[in-house]
Amino acid sequence: MVCIRLPAEGPAIGLAGTAAVAAGAGIGLGAREEEPSAPVVGDSAAPIAAEPAPAPGSKASGPTASVPPVTRTDAGPIPVAAAPPLTRGYVVFVDTTRIVIDLTARDGVKPGSVVSLRRDKIPIVHPMTGELLGELDEEVATGKVTEVRDKFSVVEVQSAADGAQIKIRDRVLLR
Repeated sequence: MVCIRLPAEGPAIGLAGTAAVAAGAGIGLGAREEEPSAPVVGDSAAPIAAEPAPAPGSKASGPTASVPPVTRTDAGPIPVAAAPPLTRGYVVFVDTTRIVIDLTARDGVKPGSVVSLRRDKIPIVHPMTGELLGELDEEVATGKVTEVRDKFSVVEVQSAADGAQIKIRDRVLLR
């Protein structure tokens, strides 16, 4: 905190003193401007010096005005952390009851993690521009990770859609 020492004979600074300083400088603060009847801080011959605040417990000699701490009110809203992006990978090997995926511990996979095995089915094309917007997909199967290695993970198939077969290049979505 910084304190400003005022001359002993000067007036106390308040709202009127602030308005008087502004009026003396030709700055209007409102609809009504008055000429100051008492000397205005800054009009005095004695200079105003800023000095550090006295230590707690000690008394300052003469009147002092403390400067309030600055508070930012122009800051925008506090950002909220977004949900982490979904981790996606691919099926790289298919066996009868288990599959191998390309997701690892670095992707957040751990033994017991549940994955969804998905396949693109219907392309969605914009009717005016012809742009491919994406594809609707379907869940082919779900599985549970049983083993995590350096470059791949092993998944045991839990359930599969009727008549669906898991294929290499099916997408994997970590739930």
